[in-house]
Amino acid sequence: MLKVYYEDSMKLLESQEQNISVQLDEIEDTVFSMCLNNEFTDALQSYLNSNREEPNTYDRSHIENVMRSLLVNGSNIKNVWIHTTKGDFYSFLYAVRDDFDFNETQIAQLIQGHSRSSVIWG
Repeated sequence: MLKVYYEDSMKLLESQEQNISVQLDEIEDTVFSMCLNNEFTDALQSYLNSNREEPNTYDRSHIENVMRSLLVNGSNIKNVWIHTTKGDFYSFLYAVRDDFDFNETQIAQLIQGHSRSSVIWG
């Protein structure tokens, strides 16, 4: 009986592992599609290459439209937040946490210690 219970438990765990793997692949594909979206990359590049402190309305709306589409397309992505050297972009669908400081996170430390100009981590 223990052997049957063990085998059933292992099958259940393997099934859950496969389910999680599929969900992570879907999230990864969604994020890559965002990075390949010309509307998004052009607007973000326009802002980052400009001398402006704040993005203009055109750039901000394009960036936020693409981010918002990630949240409403039925994926497992619940929020989007982009940190740049000039400022942050986030979805207005959820409130921004005032106590959150990106520079104190593990990924910020990875970026600071990385020699390349950008890091993608997920």
